[in-house]
Amino acid sequence: MPLETTTSNAVKQAPVWWRIATAAAPLYILMLVDLVAMTIVLAGLGTQATASLAAFTFASSVQAPASAAVAGALRGVMPFIAPYKGDREKVIPVLRDGRWLALGFGLAGGAVLLVLPLLALAIGVPADVRQELGFLPLLMALGLIFQAIKQSAGSALIALDRSGDVMWPGMVETVLAIVLSPVMIHGIGAIPGYGVNGAGAALLIASGFGTVVADWRLRRLQGPIGWGTPRPRDLWALARVSIPLAGTALTKFGTLSILAVAAARIGTLETAAHGVLAYLVNLVKYAATAVGQATVPTMSRFVRDHDTKSVRKTVWDAFTVITVPSAVVLGGFLFLGSPVAGLFTDDPAVQALTAGMMPLLALSALVEAFVAVPGFALTALRKTSVTLKSYLVIYGMLSLAAVPAATAFGLTGLWVALSSANVALLGTQMLAFYRNSAKNAPVPS
Repeated sequence: MPLETTTSNAVKQAPVWWRIATAAAPLYILMLVDLVAMTIVLAGLGTQATASLAAFTFASSVQAPASAAVAGALRGVMPFIAPYKGDREKVIPVLRDGRWLALGFGLAGGAVLLVLPLLALAIGVPADVRQELGFLPLLMALGLIFQAIKQSAGSALIALDRSGDVMWPGMVETVLAIVLSPVMIHGIGAIPGYGVNGAGAALLIASGFGTVVADWRLRRLQGPIGWGTPRPRDLWALARVSIPLAGTALTKFGTLSILAVAAARIGTLETAAHGVLAYLVNLVKYAATAVGQATVPTMSRFVRDHDTKSVRKTVWDAFTVITVPSAVVLGGFLFLGSPVAGLFTDDPAVQALTAGMMPLLALSALVEAFVAVPGFALTALRKTSVTLKSYLVIYGMLSLAAVPAATAFGLTGLWVALSSANVALLGTQMLAFYRNSAKNAPVPS
C-alpha cells in the first residue's frame, strides 16, 4: 500500500523535517517538565531526615535504569505499529501485543525493585537507610508496571503521529506528582506525612492516573483495544527488537556510573563539577531522544515501502532538526558558563572548573545527540541488535579506560574519553545504518 493512502493530507503536504520537529516538540517539553517534577520530589525529601533522602536516592539509583530499560524496550514496538496507521484491523493486534510486552517488561523490572532491601543489605547500605526504605520498593515496583503500560500507549500514539496526545498523560502525572508529593511527604493539617513512603505513594498514584489517561487517549483514537490472547510468535518478533534496546539503555547507565566513580576518585571538586556537567548533558540528550522517537514513524513507513532514498534523507532531516535545540542550549552553556554553574553550586572553584569544561561538554553532548539519530533509524529498520553491539564494544572500552584516563589527566581526560567514545559510536552507527538501509532496497524484478 503506498504511503499516501495511510497518511492525512496535512502529513502529505508537510516536509519530513517539519513532521519530525512538530512531533518532537511536545515530547521534549514533557521530558523537561518530568525533570522539574522529580527535582521537586527530591527537594521535599531534602527537608526530611538525611536517611530518608538517602533511601530514596538509593532506590532511585536502581529504579532509574530499570525504568530507562523498560522505556527503551517499548520504543521497539513503534516500527511495528507505524506502517498500519489508518488500518484498524491490522493495528489492533499489534497494539495488544505491545500491551502484553509492556506487562512482561514491567513485571520483570518490578521484580528487580522488590529485592532492593536484600541488595541494600548485600552491598552494605547503612542500617538507618535500609530501615527508611519501608514500602518504597513495593510502591516503586507497582509504579514501574504502570509506567510500562503507559509507555506502551505512548509509543503507540507516537507511532500513529499523535505525539501531542502523549502530553495529556504526562502532564496529568507531573501535576499530580508535584501536588501530592509535598502533602504525602510532610503532611498537611491533621493529615500526617509519610516521608519517603509518602513520596513513593505520590509517584505511584500519579503513574496510575497517567496510565489511565494514556489508555483513554489511545482508545479515543483507535476505539476499544482490549488485551486479546497473547500471540507468542508475534510477541517474539517484537521482543527481538525491544530487548536489545533495553540492553542498550542498561549499558549506557552502567558506563555512566563508572564515569561517576572515576570522577570521584580524582577529588571532591571534580566530583561536584562532573555531577553538574552530567546534569546539563540531559538537556541536550532529552532533545535528541524526542527527535529520535519522532523520526521512527515516518521512517518506518518508508521502510515498509522499500524507499531507501527517503529513509536516508529522513536521517539527515533529523540531524537538521536536532542541531537547532542543541545549538541553542550548548551555545548558552558556552557563553554563560559561570552563571549556569552558579545555579547548581555556590563554590567558586566548582563554578570555575565547570565553566572551563563547557567546550568539552558541548562537543560530547552534540555528538551524543547525533548518535541518537542513526540509533532510532536502526530501530525503524528493526536492527536494534546492531546498536547494542556497538554500545557493548565502545562503551565497554570506555568503561575500561575511564579510571586510567581520570587518574592520568583528571576531569579533562575523562571527558575527552567520553567524547571520543561518542565520536566512535556516531561513526559505527552511521555505517551500520547505511549498510542495513541498503538491504531494505526493493529487489529488482
